Amino acid sequence: MRDPMRADERMMRAVSHQSPATASEAELRRRRARVVRGGGEGEAEDENPTRHREGVDAERPPRPLGVASGAAWEPRNPTRSFIGHSLTYNFLEKLEAAPWLQDIAVSAYKVLSPLFRGKDVPTPADVPDEPGSWRLAAIGDYGAGTTHLNKVAANLARSGARLVITAGDNTYPTGRWQDYQKNWEPAIGSIARTRNFMPALGNHDMYKDDLRPYFGHFPHLKGNAYYTFTEKNAQFYALDGDQDIRPGSSQYRWLDQELKRSKQPWKVLYLHYPLFGSSSKGNEIADAVQPLAEKYGVQLVVAGHEHNYLRSKPIRGVVHVLTGGGGQRVYPFMDKLPDHLAMRRALYHHLEIAVGASKMVVRAIDEDGQRFDTVEIPVDAVAKARSGARGVQT
Repeated sequence: MRDPMRADERMMRAVSHQSPATASEAELRRRRARVVRGGGEGEAEDENPTRHREGVDAERPPRPLGVASGAAWEPRNPTRSFIGHSLTYNFLEKLEAAPWLQDIAVSAYKVLSPLFRGKDVPTPADVPDEPGSWRLAAIGDYGAGTTHLNKVAANLARSGARLVITAGDNTYPTGRWQDYQKNWEPAIGSIARTRNFMPALGNHDMYKDDLRPYFGHFPHLKGNAYYTFTEKNAQFYALDGDQDIRPGSSQYRWLDQELKRSKQPWKVLYLHYPLFGSSSKGNEIADAVQPLAEKYGVQLVVAGHEHNYLRSKPIRGVVHVLTGGGGQRVYPFMDKLPDHLAMRRALYHHLEIAVGASKMVVRAIDEDGQRFDTVEIPVDAVAKARSGARGVQT
């Protein structure tokens, strides 16, 4: 019988040597290794022999394989019980285990959607980038191996962005080695190897308790499930929504400290689960993270999980953008636009973000390469919100 551990090691070596590294790719890998500061340091693999032992507490599962041994691991299970969604989303998500049935339900919802959702908000006028701006891209819920992903990935590649962040669910259905090879590599592999590709974890990214496929494809994360890095005049914070982030948790303390020590004028948080998605009620993550965002002047929060596009009105100066249409099935809307949202679309898409000295411009681009949303965010948006001034142009 083949040793599964040795097979996994062979697969990891194969992934890391899929193509010879050019000089620029080698430099990119060195740069990635310098910029990532995670929730701990240590070896990128922790065998944890007790992980399959009978009687292991399901509410406090052991550290997954691949997570840095020096990093805190505080899972918050069950993972989805504290996330607020619309009834439509909750129903369609339950059908993920039966894709054929989900396809039928999505098709039926698309037919009925115009009767319930009301009129779409018109696409706003575009605005110019600030001279000297640099560009990044964002994508979420994407690694499904679909023709929609192929189109979105092609648009992303043409954007010219040298930094790409993801809102999780980097591959489907379960984050195994073969899922990456089949559903991620063909469309995204070359993009990830030739750009500063910085993912966040989603609920589809871990098979049982094994994150070695994830960290095998993203070795520059050094086994850190949440981390921070700086790019030019912005600092980015990738969070793990399936770990505890309530006040007092390791991830909360880490985020508080990292936000406090940042000297960058721009701060962007990104994670899989939205703080404010289709539901305006917020959730456990919002209760913890939104006050920190306001305290330290975070201008933008990017999330995924819900399979469509949502943009909030500024919430005390902080703009929340949900980019969940990277390639997996897009869910139609079955209700009128909630009061906390400024824009939504049930479209496959990615984000292009231009960052200048005094303003950031976020654009949503559909799979056909057409812009359907733009929002302009001033660097002092949160400070203006505190003083009662209008901080974001929509």
